Amino acid sequence: MLEDIIDKRLDKQNNMSSMWRVVEIAMACVQREGRKRPTMKDVCNEIAEVIKIEAKEEERSPRHLVETIETSNVQPR
Repeated sequence: MLEDIIDKRLDKQNNMSSMWRVVEIAMACVQREGRKRPTMKDVCNEIAEVIKIEAKEEERSPRHLVETIETSNVQPR
């Protein structure tokens, strides 16, 4: 289940439909055939749309959501 793998700190901040949309975007990015994968522009546009929806639903600015992600303890690989 998605609830089992998302960071618990984000669980209460984002609705599950937005989280599932991000999962769908990620899954599209790992299609075996390159031509079936979205462009980076498409990925960015889709994620921006999810952020806008979240901001509208939570009455927070999109920048707040980005700051939340940026200040998380996730370390790059």
